[in-house]
Amino acid sequence: MKNSNEANAEGKSTPTTRLEIAPGIIESMVAIAASEVDGVASVGNLKIDMGGDSVMTEFNRPDGVDIIEDDGQIVLDISIQMYTGHKLTELANAVKSSVYDALLSQTGIKAKEININVSGLQVENGK
Repeated sequence: MKNSNEANAEGKSTPTTRLEIAPGIIESMVAIAASEVDGVASVGNLKIDMGGDSVMTEFNRPDGVDIIEDDGQIVLDISIQMYTGHKLTELANAVKSSVYDALLSQTGIKAKEININVSGLQVENGK
């Protein structure tokens, strides 16, 4: 984190802060937001145990999320597996919305583009 001083509207010096977020953190946020959408079976090889008060993830970095920098903005490519019985376009739009909202609310980052790739289809247990 880098600190410097800038003058505010009253001419007083106020510290500014630069925050850097590691790509793995953003990938994890994106993968978790996508996996929470009803109809998503998994994101890449992501497996999430939602038991208790915390989210335990079984990965270092999800392989189903790619971040591409484009002109100072980010483009996300997300690979998901979906459950049968869901409309593909509605599911993709719900994933995009969930990811965009999570990223914006948690980091302030607005993704330039979010691409959803459906890489597999699974039958939901009990159906």
